[in-house]
Amino acid sequence: MKKLLTLILTVYLTGCVSLSYQEKMELMKLRQKGIDATVSANGWEKPASPALAGFLNLLPGVGNFYLGSGNAAEGSQIGYGVVNLLLWPLSVVWGIPQAYSDADTINKRDLVFFYQYTKNKQTKDFFADGTDNDAEFPQWVELYEKEGYIGQTDRKALYFIGYGESILYKPAHDYAIEDAYEKAKASIAGYGVSLKSVKIRGMKLISEYKHDDNGKVRVWMLYSYPKMQLEKDMLEFQKNE
Repeated sequence: MKKLLTLILTVYLTGCVSLSYQEKMELMKLRQKGIDATVSANGWEKPASPALAGFLNLLPGVGNFYLGSGNAAEGSQIGYGVVNLLLWPLSVVWGIPQAYSDADTINKRDLVFFYQYTKNKQTKDFFADGTDNDAEFPQWVELYEKEGYIGQTDRKALYFIGYGESILYKPAHDYAIEDAYEKAKASIAGYGVSLKSVKIRGMKLISEYKHDDNGKVRVWMLYSYPKMQLEKDMLEFQKNE
């Protein structure tokens, strides 16, 4: 019995999706504004249903497969689903609460991402603390400025922030593009080799922010690089080396 309880606890803990410290802080700020991940609102739709995910895990790993595909698309869930499939029907004991908890966490993570990137493309920084300086910059620009933040990864893509500055907009804009692409190329080849031969495909501009500061134009550009395309570009680069 003791071994059985240890197995259940181990599988449950290793299978749970967790939030980063930053995500927890952003969720706290959202809650203060009356927004949480239990209700779809303001253009955000819940990618997963905790109740459905838990119910589906009455079957062998089906709840995890649900979370690993479709709008939820948390890739690690496929692995958990395979484990729960092999251990079914015993896996029902931990699989139901695990799938419910993971679906709730996936929704929270997606909510944070929505307000950091999608919502802030059209509005000022939703997470601003009320000061003029914070309200001026979108969240992703603020992270870059304060923490040397390069980008964030989600379940489908990597995000790179390019930065450029000049007395004119055009060169600042071009510098920002080059900076973003250099970072993306470095993710393929590393910084220790020439990046001129590295090919980038499918990277798209998500958002741009411009700020005029005493005759100097500063430009930040946020790019999305699909993980599937990144993997293909890495394989091609390694093949040609």
